[in-house]
Amino acid sequence: MDDPFHKLYDVDVFLAKAREMSDLNPPDLVLFSECIWGAANVCIKTFFLVNFKTLLMNHGDISNFMDVVIDESYSDGLGRLKLSMAFKKAEKCHKNFYELNFIDKDERNKYIESVKDMKICFSEVNEDTMKKIREILWPIGQFYSNGKQFSDLTRELPKESTVAFGKVNITYKYLSKSYT
Repeated sequence: MDDPFHKLYDVDVFLAKAREMSDLNPPDLVLFSECIWGAANVCIKTFFLVNFKTLLMNHGDISNFMDVVIDESYSDGLGRLKLSMAFKKAEKCHKNFYELNFIDKDERNKYIESVKDMKICFSEVNEDTMKKIREILWPIGQFYSNGKQFSDLTRELPKESTVAFGKVNITYKYLSKSYT
């Protein structure tokens, strides 16, 4: 990979920056909040790029597609709850970027750990579960949260493209449609 023109963040870089912002005295909660959202965002986008060759382009799309993953990725309620809570905490941080509320040190540490949990949860999704999710999302299946098929939610590109997260380049063929 050629040297990038700017710093390319991955989940771990975002989390390191979040920790750095949290440890400042006083903590920089604006940057902390955006780093937590950035880490979760990259984690989710990477999951969909790798497994569905789809680049999710905005917050609404991330929420819609996450609904399916949360509903389908774990047979046990604990796994679903863990993934759901991690996503909700990341969204709360994204919202906090605008609201500028105080987050105490213990809670900030929980936010960092929740995104680490999200990364682990995604790495634990097995092939049988991915097959099930693909059947739900792909054109023959239904998209649970709003009843639309995958083909209704995405636009196929004329040719594949590539996006970089950190040092990893990922090829994709679809864009989330609300962006197009």
